[in-house]
Amino acid sequence: MKKNSLISAGASSKPGNCLLSIRIGLMMILLLPFLSVSAEYRGVVFNDLNRNRQHDAGEKGMSGVAVSDGLNVVLTDKSGTFRLPGINETKFIRITPPAGYRSSGNFYLKAESRESGYDFGLVPFRTSENKTVRHLQLTDTETGTDYGWIGPIRDYSANEDISFIIHTGDICYEYGLNFHGSNVTSETMGVPVYYCIGNHDLVKGNYGEELYEKNFGPVYYSFDAGNTHFIVTPMLTGDYQPSYTKEDVYRWIKNDLRLVDPSKNLVVFNHNLLTLGDEFIYGINETEKINLGDHNLKAWIYGHRHSNYLIHHGNSGIVSYCSAPPNKGGIDHSVSNFPVYEIDGDGNISVRPRYNFLVNHLTILSPSGSQTLVDETGQLLISVNTYSTASPTETVAFKVEGAKKWTTLQSQTDWNWTGKIGVHNMRRGVPYTIHFRVQLKNGNSYSSVRSFVIPPVDPVGADSDNPSGDPLHLKWIVNAGSGAGISAPVYSEGVLYIAVYEDYGTGNKILAFDAATGKMIWQHLTENPVKNTISVSDGSVYSTDQRGIAYAINARSGELAWKRDLGVGNLPLPVNGGVVHKGVYYCGYGNYLSALDCNDGRLIWKNASWNGGVGTVSTMIVSGNTLIAGSNWQALYGHDLQSGAKKWEVASDGIRYCNGTATCVGDTLFFAAERALIRMNPATGELYKVNPVPYDMQVASAPLVNDRMIVTGTSAEGLVAWDRFTSEELWKVKPGTSLVYTAPYSKPPASTVESSPLAVGQMIIFGASDGYLYSLDRDNGRIMDKINLGAPVFSTACLAGNLLYVADFSGNISCFNLNN
Repeated sequence: MKKNSLISAGASSKPGNCLLSIRIGLMMILLLPFLSVSAEYRGVVFNDLNRNRQHDAGEKGMSGVAVSDGLNVVLTDKSGTFRLPGINETKFIRITPPAGYRSSGNFYLKAESRESGYDFGLVPFRTSENKTVRHLQLTDTETGTDYGWIGPIRDYSANEDISFIIHTGDICYEYGLNFHGSNVTSETMGVPVYYCIGNHDLVKGNYGEELYEKNFGPVYYSFDAGNTHFIVTPMLTGDYQPSYTKEDVYRWIKNDLRLVDPSKNLVVFNHNLLTLGDEFIYGINETEKINLGDHNLKAWIYGHRHSNYLIHHGNSGIVSYCSAPPNKGGIDHSVSNFPVYEIDGDGNISVRPRYNFLVNHLTILSPSGSQTLVDETGQLLISVNTYSTASPTETVAFKVEGAKKWTTLQSQTDWNWTGKIGVHNMRRGVPYTIHFRVQLKNGNSYSSVRSFVIPPVDPVGADSDNPSGDPLHLKWIVNAGSGAGISAPVYSEGVLYIAVYEDYGTGNKILAFDAATGKMIWQHLTENPVKNTISVSDGSVYSTDQRGIAYAINARSGELAWKRDLGVGNLPLPVNGGVVHKGVYYCGYGNYLSALDCNDGRLIWKNASWNGGVGTVSTMIVSGNTLIAGSNWQALYGHDLQSGAKKWEVASDGIRYCNGTATCVGDTLFFAAERALIRMNPATGELYKVNPVPYDMQVASAPLVNDRMIVTGTSAEGLVAWDRFTSEELWKVKPGTSLVYTAPYSKPPASTVESSPLAVGQMIIFGASDGYLYSLDRDNGRIMDKINLGAPVFSTACLAGNLLYVADFSGNISCFNLNN
């Protein structure tokens, strides 16, 4: 279609329509006295050379820029001017900033009684002009304060040439909207910042979005960067009624897309996911709808769930992404982060999480003091964990005293870097000094120095007692290539099994290692992340991934025995743990909680008695003839093992917020509710005892119960022990501040313990989110030893004889000898 000086979405230049258009025009003139007339809006889009947001002499207009009144969309003519008819509901005139430019002021102006003067300045913006662009997602920040979460995001944006930041909603209530409107803006962050409206952003006023508009402008709009057209759409319902409707949004989207180059990619932002299906249809009825896939939709990016999700929607090529907040733990214990999206000209998208709050973090794992690992070939393992939010790590290098050159380590994960060096010329038992230097991509660097001693005997994997006399002595470390979450390592017949995952990526796998040496035996890739308990039984490894696919893997070979799609048809995605009992694998969640035959994956029964909630990280347990399963924000349920029928449901006393796994002792179920220790009859759901506590316990930790005490983790105050009979607090161990945040709504300076405490003789051993492995005197909580692993530990340690296995978020699996 040939474009005239002014093009309007929906206008037609077909000859056959000309007479019809003239007739309609004459009719409108005749009807004007009887119609409610809307104002016309005129203005210019110009190159703001001096960036003063004023259209000055010599500043040329820019043609082909889309401008909208909330319904109609037009392109500016060759002089940069536009004319919009306006509608009664017009609140803002907004432009679609083109690729390679950003607004010198706001991309919107409030519609007033005047008809002209709606002028928009644009300035060149290099980071959005290339075919490949990068942007950051923030979501569900829900705060009116900055406790250190904003600065690292701003610094990363400056260091990494970010094209824009999108906040996908739940800025949250009046305090959050006003705070973000002053502190998280294009001016304060140094790059364009755009917002979606979430359900909690519809607040009290003349209409739900009134305060949002005051701070951020229109609730639906578009912009371009690279070869991609981005559309921001609003949440349709919330705490208060909005003035806009789905029809308003639909008709604007339809007009907006009519003027978009069909070769461009399309990405849509919203606070929630449109569908789990493979067709993204946005419409108001069966005949008035848009198939966004027909407009080259590549991704739907959202928040709302406080979870890290990646969903491939069938064979459509469309991918959806959801993120946990950047400033606190996710509701399903997703790690707090701000995703970095890279979209190339063909619409290929890669996403990496960026973890907040970390500044020049560096931990030397080996060699350090007596924790020194030499293999059978005489090679010394060099392993460090390092991370800095503001800039990716570019190189990590080391130099042993006396060496002339620095040696570069290899990256295993975003956190871990490793290498080896021969020790044939080093004297055993003699102290040496090793220097480490970390170079960030932004040019900054930091360093550390450690002393170490080559052990006098025994390479890695040899049988030996603990030579140092410490409660724990490092035997071997291996990196799995992806981070370990809540899923604990499992030992069986000389083999260690572990599930690791990569949010938004493909590094999702189950691995088997020789438990004595740490040598990998096999790895099996899973389609999606396995984030919770794996079970080993009768020669098979059982697991369920985040899209509800259950796997049975041959424990010896790593080959797939069978897999079954449980049929996830709704959110949340499953992050709970399954359990094997008498040849049946119980897995899934809600209305796809299922019992599968371990031999072939055949469905025995599927739950039909409850659904909903927001997901839970508890692992199901079996007590007698009852399967206990939970739904966070909803209830704890007991099911008949044979039929799946619901036997009981309990939601009182904070049990609806139960996140952890229960411990069954005799005829009593012990578990932590939101702020209470609970004792329950597992067969009937009867509450024996409820003991309120002053701590939030929404963690994955299962209580350790012995003849004297109950010990469990908390979301902010570390590990706490209570008297089993009086419920009196006996002791508390509070680790350092968490490196990252996973417990729901936890934030600095929380000291989170997600892992379950493990009894080892007179000791209690646990890992914490501060990156340390702790050994305590069980009677008084005295710290006997703590080992800095340099990355958060979310899962429970695994004990096999005299060996202890610990997995951490850097992807390291560490094996320790216990001091007899």
